[in-house]
Amino acid sequence: MAEFLDIFLRCLVIVSLVLAALTAYFSRKNPGLFRILLLYLLICLTFIQVKWLLHLDLGSYDAALYHSLSLSVREKLHKDLLGNLGGIFINYSAYTVPLGIIYYLFGGSQLIGQMFSALIGLGVLVNVYRLAEAWFDRRTAQLTSLCLALYPFGWVLAGTLNRDLPILFFLTALFRLLTRLSSTASLAPRLANWCGIVFCATYLALLRPPLLLLLGLSLMVFLLVSARKFAKPDLTRPLRIVALSAIILLVGGGLFHLGTRYRIPSYLFGKSIQFLSLEEINKRLDNSSDADSAYAHDLRFGSLRDILTNLPRALLYFMFSPFPWQVRSVKHALGLMDSVLVVCLTFFFIKGCPSFCRRRRRVALFLLAFVLAGVVASSIIQANVGGAMRHRTMFTFLMFPVAVHGFLAASLRRKQGLSPYFSCQWQQTQRKAL
Repeated sequence: MAEFLDIFLRCLVIVSLVLAALTAYFSRKNPGLFRILLLYLLICLTFIQVKWLLHLDLGSYDAALYHSLSLSVREKLHKDLLGNLGGIFINYSAYTVPLGIIYYLFGGSQLIGQMFSALIGLGVLVNVYRLAEAWFDRRTAQLTSLCLALYPFGWVLAGTLNRDLPILFFLTALFRLLTRLSSTASLAPRLANWCGIVFCATYLALLRPPLLLLLGLSLMVFLLVSARKFAKPDLTRPLRIVALSAIILLVGGGLFHLGTRYRIPSYLFGKSIQFLSLEEINKRLDNSSDADSAYAHDLRFGSLRDILTNLPRALLYFMFSPFPWQVRSVKHALGLMDSVLVVCLTFFFIKGCPSFCRRRRRVALFLLAFVLAGVVASSIIQANVGGAMRHRTMFTFLMFPVAVHGFLAASLRRKQGLSPYFSCQWQQTQRKAL
């Protein structure tokens, strides 16, 4: 009882600090976002408490490993705070060191760590709101943040010790910086944005090294595509598209050859391109296929042709699994609900892409390059539903603003189609506003 009361009071301190910070910063500046953040925090805290009291296991992933590593960080800091600072950077230190510091400050319970994940989720929500507001408008931003606050798998991520929410936080922060970079011409803000982009990319590489390669290829698209709009047909545009595609293929092919033929001396770079080797891909598939939710038990690649042959099936399973025939438990049934939501998200994302490309050409193409290359690469190395659901969040969370915009645009067109009078009145209102 005393241990439970101690943990409860520590959690109460964290919640009080967070509520004070949210109230001070958002309550007057943006009341709509403030209410959504409070709703998300309340849902996550309720989910964590229910999960903890009922001992529910909705997806532990590597939580036990991260917890033990973070506890070792905490113990080292307790023994000698300054003397052991150099020894706390062990496996997965980009995640376990911040979590170990939280344990050092507030106690070494997994419940504290889960609340830390929920707080990172608040940061992700704010970043996505700012992205949607910069890309479209405030209405789209509020609806996007509300959808994310009510997204059930987001609660699971917030109630588990995992690296996925920190990855999402720095990814969305990187996209915010790129959006600002494409909108400013002053030297000082551009340098500050580039410094932030480099920091976010570096930390993402520490959290999940293959992201370094994926972001590098996507940034090539951002740098090589012109931001200006063309009033007249430009004959050089097809040539630039061909050149851009050739560069990406040559770089990707060169790295694939490098990872297959040679050992890379740099640890971080070697980890970044480790899955460009067929041997490493097959090892990853072996590990993934041991899970109960595995969908590719016998899938192994012997050549590039094997990858291309199995790619359509791998893409479908990675993005939309579990399918109905894969449901064998309550957790699988909850996963089926998530796969239905991802189908709707993808549909409206496709509908919103043309408008997004017209509004934010460079950022839109960077997002498309990141999502397409990331989904293709991730689908090749995944073989079970749990891993697919976690890793596709790196792409689906970024797709939310565009999908919500596509949904709102489709709803408006439908309303106009059903009511000619409304359409006429709306057009007259728009002319008066202009």
